[in-house]
Amino acid sequence: MRLGILLGLCLGFLDQVMVPLFGSAPIDGGPTPRLTERVAGLLLTAAGYGLVLLLSSVVCVAVLRWKPGRWAAVVLTGVLTGALFAAHVLAVVVRFLSGSYVTLGAVEFCLNSWHHFAHAALVGYPGYTASWFGASLLAGVLAGAYMFRSFRIDAARPRGMRSLYVVGAALGAIVALAATAPVSNAWASGISRTTPELVMMATLDNGDSAVDKVANPKSEKRSLPRVEPGSPLSAGRLWKKAVAAAPHDGPNVILLTLESISIQHLGYFGYPRAVTPNLDRLARQSLRMRRTWTTATHSNYAQPAIISSLFPRRGYGLDVYKRLDYPRVLFHDVFHRMGYATATITSQDEDWQGMRRFETTSTPTFFWDSDNYPGFHIDTGSERVVPDEKTVDELEKWISHQHGHWSLYVDLQMSHFPYKLPPGAPTPFQPADPTPGSFTYLGYPGKDRQKAINRYDNALHYVDMQIGRMAHYLEQTGQLDSTLWVITADHGEMFFDHGMVTHGKTLYEGESRVPLLVHWPERVKPADVDEPVSTLDILPTIAALVGIPPHPAFQGRSFLNPAEHAAEHTAIFMNIQGLRSADGIVCWPWKLIVERTGRQVHLFNLEKDPREAHDLVGKNLRVATALVNTLETQMRAQVAYHRLHSTQRKHRYAPRLLACPLLPGGGRAAIAVSRTGTTPGPARPPPTRAR
Repeated sequence: MRLGILLGLCLGFLDQVMVPLFGSAPIDGGPTPRLTERVAGLLLTAAGYGLVLLLSSVVCVAVLRWKPGRWAAVVLTGVLTGALFAAHVLAVVVRFLSGSYVTLGAVEFCLNSWHHFAHAALVGYPGYTASWFGASLLAGVLAGAYMFRSFRIDAARPRGMRSLYVVGAALGAIVALAATAPVSNAWASGISRTTPELVMMATLDNGDSAVDKVANPKSEKRSLPRVEPGSPLSAGRLWKKAVAAAPHDGPNVILLTLESISIQHLGYFGYPRAVTPNLDRLARQSLRMRRTWTTATHSNYAQPAIISSLFPRRGYGLDVYKRLDYPRVLFHDVFHRMGYATATITSQDEDWQGMRRFETTSTPTFFWDSDNYPGFHIDTGSERVVPDEKTVDELEKWISHQHGHWSLYVDLQMSHFPYKLPPGAPTPFQPADPTPGSFTYLGYPGKDRQKAINRYDNALHYVDMQIGRMAHYLEQTGQLDSTLWVITADHGEMFFDHGMVTHGKTLYEGESRVPLLVHWPERVKPADVDEPVSTLDILPTIAALVGIPPHPAFQGRSFLNPAEHAAEHTAIFMNIQGLRSADGIVCWPWKLIVERTGRQVHLFNLEKDPREAHDLVGKNLRVATALVNTLETQMRAQVAYHRLHSTQRKHRYAPRLLACPLLPGGGRAAIAVSRTGTTPGPARPPPTRAR
């Protein structure tokens, strides 16, 4: 017990001193915990560690009369102490690097692809692995020696057990009281963010206390929107008949998804460097959707959503696609039904977080990913991916064997952190070698920012070269102008935006905004469109372009008719359930984020504040409340539909997505629709309805 309390005090004190002085800024953007909150967190850590080790000692008491039992007790208590110590140290290291402690979602995220993360730790960041292992070993040895010495004093007659029970009960009462005492949300939120252990426990409440912060107790009872249920499953049979009756003289189709693309680094978005000349050339002949948001900022949610038009929120924990008991119709399913040859050709390992399970349906299709490539792979830390040039080789080979209509889903990966390139690839932007040993996915020193940008621009330039190769091949074979080519990205990438780097951690614009181009010169006129859209809308738009109705399973909708799309004042929903948990909604110009892990709610006016520097949740509480109501209602509908024993899935497709709410004052969020880049004034809104 004494060891546990002492260990908790030492680790807690180190945590409370070192993190504020040298750690990264909090990832959720919330206020820094106050001194009283830090002291409370320190005491709870000490009490918790003391209670855990006391209970383990009590369990061991029965075997202390025998020497083998004493050794077993020493080993058990030593291993437990070492594990606690190592876990706390690891969490603090992660907090230093990323601005966030380890959460339950992050643990689940890592365990689901443990072999990827083990490889990353051993090969990508061996220094951190050695430090963690050394700290664990030292803690175990010291704890074992301490316990063995204690047990040898009088192993046959443990003394003071009654006192230990009393003290243990007191410690348990302290922890229980802290967990149940009626304290203010603000104070509880501050304490919950002070230690790794409390952050882990805070993730169990799904961040509901964060939502409570925007409730206005003085206002009238909130009027919640109603989510319309999805179409009946019988609508799917009608869709098949409609597809069979549709003309089958449509274009070939390519859906290209790029990895971690920051729109700020694209020439057609105004980036001064010549990083993406081929993409910019295609953009000049394309429909350019300039306000596009992804559904999630980690690939295992974002990519499946693009090819299915299904919003990736199915529960309160990470979805790794072990349950696929809901109807889904993917990109290749649609075009197989139309009689096309279909293929998925991707540079990444599609086993990542179970994506291959989601992408596999009963439809026969050609599938090629990193597992199918026997040659040299690029180590991205968490995955081993195929050099994109080899993926394009496979793409050209497959297309050359097709003699009828074809559709192709492609994913290129070289722009993923750490932005490695195959040997011999050009690297025009220098210097591009960050400090060895400190350049990690979780974080890297601010002094290396420009080097990281140069490294990223080199990788993006390499990806652009592969896009140029694809365009050249289609042009040489006479298929470029007659091919419907949609280009987007799974999510963005951050370079110290809000103090953060890489992706998968927040829903800020740097991570959630993505490019979207529709290139089909024979049918689609080039234009800039400011209408807000989601990547969920890509598949329904493709269906409309090839002359078939959208499948009733789709939760997105076509943006071919901007006026009609805007008339519904479409709400754009986002979420993350990986390293952290958060949900978001965009109703232009408003954007609201519920940061569940950090128990924070943020509200931004993107038109006036595109960098999200000014949180308006306190100044526009009624707007925040209206958006929270819409967001929470939609998320509850998603979870209810996918609940284990729900009967909805047996009769209907996924629920419809809500439209933007009526905002205080009787108006809605203005929807910007323009094909010239200008923004018209807000139009008179129609009644609220779901889309």
